[in-house]
Amino acid sequence: KRIFSILAAVVLFALTGCEKSPEENKGGQASFTLDTTEIAVTSEGGTQEVKYTIENPESGAVVLTNCADNWIKELSTATYGSITFSVAPNYKQQARETKITVSYTAIDAKYEILVKQEASTRPTFEYEVTINDPTLISLNVTPADLATAYICRIYTEEHIKSFGLEDDNALIEYDLGTIANEAYSAGQTTLNYLQNISHKGKAFDITFEKLIPDTNYVVYTYHIDLDNGNSSTGEVYREVIRTDTPSKVNDAIEMTLEVEGATIKQIITTKDESTYFYAEHWSVDDFYRYFGSDANPEQTFVARWNEQTSVWLNMGYYPSQIIEEWCKQGSQTIISDDLKANTEYFFYAFAINPDTAFVGSDILIDR
Repeated sequence: KRIFSILAAVVLFALTGCEKSPEENKGGQASFTLDTTEIAVTSEGGTQEVKYTIENPESGAVVLTNCADNWIKELSTATYGSITFSVAPNYKQQARETKITVSYTAIDAKYEILVKQEASTRPTFEYEVTINDPTLISLNVTPADLATAYICRIYTEEHIKSFGLEDDNALIEYDLGTIANEAYSAGQTTLNYLQNISHKGKAFDITFEKLIPDTNYVVYTYHIDLDNGNSSTGEVYREVIRTDTPSKVNDAIEMTLEVEGATIKQIITTKDESTYFYAEHWSVDDFYRYFGSDANPEQTFVARWNEQTSVWLNMGYYPSQIIEEWCKQGSQTIISDDLKANTEYFFYAFAINPDTAFVGSDILIDR
């Protein structure tokens, strides 16, 4: 009996010593480790992988990932021990970065993978001007992003400054509003109109007509999301292109002034009596009050005529009609007898191209 009791005690001790605690039954506390917490990507993007290690994995626990930025795509943990994702190409000339959050559901802790992508070395868009006439610009456009639709439009540099459109977001908001009005006038939905005027990939012979000669234009381009009609990047690529100067008239006109009290005779002499010209005068004070203290009279008077002529032509007038209404031909003496005494005036004249009705010579100006 004594021997049996001793054997029973030995068996009981052995069974008690081999029993595992609850944690030991699980194989110990689970742990999760990322092989790296930062990854560098070229501007071209592409598929990336970050490996992880789990010790003492818990049954039913999974690895979860998330990223707030849409240039991180196809996040996957389908393969045990690996997190894969693709990085979209970076077409911007600024580097960018984001974070991928990672969690293992058996652990309360959160982990992060910092993704840094280098800036693009290519311009967002490239312009090739194929035609530059006084009233027409045509160009080929090559985007760095060949897959996303884009809008290419034009305004005068003066228009951009006058409406405060130097900021990209301001220009896009203004432009989309203008496009919505154009769509309404054309009897189309805004989205349908955007689909009709947008481009994708390299575009050839984008043409802007009815422009003002010898004028700075801002040709601007930005990507558009055709699913909802909103800009996809908020960035605008701009280039200033100046329209060509109209051909000159083959005649050197001359101007002299004769002052007789408050009356001035403006004598215009042409070698060819068939030459057309435009002549006018402005009070110096009125000029600077109207156009600004930093306005250049020579440039302003020429631009003003060309702009107004463009308006008339776009309204359907022929150059001959404009010339007949506003211009004179051959040598003329113009008497201005309604002037104020003791007042400074600008008197000017320039030849007119008979084929286009635009300015056809250097301006003659006197004060």
